[in-house]
Amino acid sequence: MKISDGINKASFDFIPSNEELLETIEGDALNYKGKLLVLTDYIKTVEKNYDYILIDCPPSFGILTKSALLVADVLLVPIATKSVDEDGIKRFFQKSNSLYANYANMLKSIFVLPTLYDSRMNNAKEMLTIIRLLPRYLENGNLDFFKNIPVEVLEAIPYKVEILEAPAQRMFLREYVETYIASNQSKSINHITILESITAKIIK
Repeated sequence: MKISDGINKASFDFIPSNEELLETIEGDALNYKGKLLVLTDYIKTVEKNYDYILIDCPPSFGILTKSALLVADVLLVPIATKSVDEDGIKRFFQKSNSLYANYANMLKSIFVLPTLYDSRMNNAKEMLTIIRLLPRYLENGNLDFFKNIPVEVLEAIPYKVEILEAPAQRMFLREYVETYIASNQSKSINHITILESITAKIIK
C-alpha cells in the first residue's frame, strides 16, 4: 500500500493495515529477523515526512507487535482495569524484555495508561494498584533491559459509555462527544482534557 493511499485529515495521514503487509509477515519471502524489521525498514523511508508516527498494535504478542516494539522510541501501553490480570501484564513485559535483549531497538521511555477505570468496582481499584506498581517491578525485577528505561503511569481514563460508542460510530472521541452528546458535554469533556494532558506529556 502506498502512503498516498492513506486518509489525510487535519494534517495527518492514516494508513490502515492491509493484506499486503499480512502476506509479507506470514509468507516465506522473509526470514524471522526480516519480518521483525518490516516496520523499521518501512518507517525509515517515510519518517522524514512526519513529526510523529503512531503505530496501533493488535492485543497480542505476534510478529506485527514485535516489529512495532523494535521501531518505537516511546511505548504507550494501555491496560484495562475492568478485570485483574497481573500475570498478563508481567508476561507482556517479560516477553518484551527478551525481544529487546536480542534485537537492536530505539526505546527511550514507556508510558502506561490505565483505561476503563470505574472507581465503584473493587476489581478496578485492585488492578489500578497493580498498574501503579509496575515501574517498581520493572526497575527492581529480573528484566535487565527495563531497569534503565523510564516508566511512568499516567492518569486513569474513567469508564464512560461514550468511549465505547465512539469507535462503533467510526468517529474520534471528541467528534462523537461534540456531535451526539453535546447536551452532556460538561460531563464528557473531562475525557478530552485527560487525553490532551496525556498527549502533551508523551509528545514533548
